[in-house]
Amino acid sequence: MEHLASDRVDKGLEQLAPANFRVALTRAIESVAAHVSTKPARVEQLLPMHDVNALLAKMESTQPAVVTAWSGFAGGLGGLLGRVSQTPGDVTAPLASDRIRSLGDTMQRDKVVSEPLHAFANDVASWEKLARRLVEIVESSKELRSFYRLRQIKVAAAVLTALAVIVTISIIAYGRWVARANVLAATGKADPCAVFDLTATDLERVSAQLLAEVDADKKECEARRAAEARRIEEERLRKEREEAERRAKAKREADCDALAAAVEAGKLSAENEAAAADAGLTRRIAEGSLEGRDFGPDNPAMPCAATKAEPRLWEAYRKAVLAKPWIMLVTTAPSSRARAAFVPDGGKMPFKLRKVIATRANDLAKFSIRSGKVEDGQRASAWCEVARSVGMPMAGPCDLADKIANGK
Repeated sequence: MEHLASDRVDKGLEQLAPANFRVALTRAIESVAAHVSTKPARVEQLLPMHDVNALLAKMESTQPAVVTAWSGFAGGLGGLLGRVSQTPGDVTAPLASDRIRSLGDTMQRDKVVSEPLHAFANDVASWEKLARRLVEIVESSKELRSFYRLRQIKVAAAVLTALAVIVTISIIAYGRWVARANVLAATGKADPCAVFDLTATDLERVSAQLLAEVDADKKECEARRAAEARRIEEERLRKEREEAERRAKAKREADCDALAAAVEAGKLSAENEAAAADAGLTRRIAEGSLEGRDFGPDNPAMPCAATKAEPRLWEAYRKAVLAKPWIMLVTTAPSSRARAAFVPDGGKMPFKLRKVIATRANDLAKFSIRSGKVEDGQRASAWCEVARSVGMPMAGPCDLADKIANGK
C-alpha cells in the first residue's frame, strides 16, 4: 500500500499478486482457527471459497497485465504518479483499489495504461468487498461463537481485514532477511562445506554477489572432499600393500622354515625346492652332494636371506662342507663361507687332506709372489686362510701373499 503512494508504484503493483492475497487469507483463517481452538478447515467451510477462488483466478490475468502495462509505459513516471495519485487533504488512508483507480484516472489519456489500472482496481475493490463479507461471516458465525467468546472472535476476524498485503510484504522481507543471514552465516564458517546445508529457498532470496560466494565455497569444499577422498584411497592402498607384504613375509618365513627343516632332515619335497628356487643348492646340501661351484670362488646364493631360517641353512651348508671337504680342491679359490666352515673344527680333518690344502696354499702363494698381481695374491690368501684353519702353520710365502692381496 505504501508503495502505491511512494516512488515505487511498480513494486506495489507486483506485491498485489493473487498468490499474496491467497497466502494472507490462509494465514488469517489459521489465525482465526487458533483463536477459537478449531481446525482451519472448519473455518474455511464457513466461507464462500468458490467466490474467493473465482476472484483470485480473475486477478491472475488482470494483475500481470497492469504490472506489464505500468513497467512498459509509465515506469519512468512512477514516483510522480504515485504522489499525484494521493488525494490532498485526506485524513484517512485510502483503500488499495482507490489508489489504483486514482492512478488510472491520472493516466486517463494513455488507454494502454489506464484501462488495465481500472480493470485491476475493480478486481481489488471486489476483493476488499469480499474481505468485508468474510469478516462479517466470521463475526456472525454461531459455530465459531460457540467455540470461543465473541470478543475474541471479533479480534481474530479482524485479522482478515488486513488481507495480507502488509503481512505479505513483511513475510517476504523477513524471508529475505533470514535467507541473507543464513547465507552469510554459512559462508562465514571456516568449513566451506557448510554452504551445502543452505536450502533452495535461501539461495533464491539472496543477491548474485552472495550466490557467487556460495559457489566459491562449494568449489573449495568439493576440492577438499576430492583431496580427502584421494587421501583415504591412498591410505587404503597403503594398508593393502602393507598387508600384502606382511602376508608375503609370513608366507616366506613359513616356506623358509619348512625348507630349513627339510634340509636338516636330509630330504626336500617338490614344494621345498620350488620355494627355494636356488638351482638345486639346498638339495645338494641336504643330500651331502656339494659340487665344486658350491665352494667358490664366490659364496653360493643361499635362499631365504634375512629370514629366521637363513642361519640354519648356512649351518647345514657348513656341515656339508666339512662332510666332503676334498671337493673344495677343484675350485680355484674357496669362498668366504667355505673358509668359515673350517672354523673351529678344521683341525679334526685327516692329516693327509690338511697337507694337500697346505701344499696348494704354499704353491699359490709362491706364484703370487712371482706375478705380483693382486688377484693372484687374493686367491693364494684364501687358500692360506683355509690351511691355517685346518691347523697347518703357514708362514713365509702366505704372509707375503696376504700383503699382495691387500695391495701392499
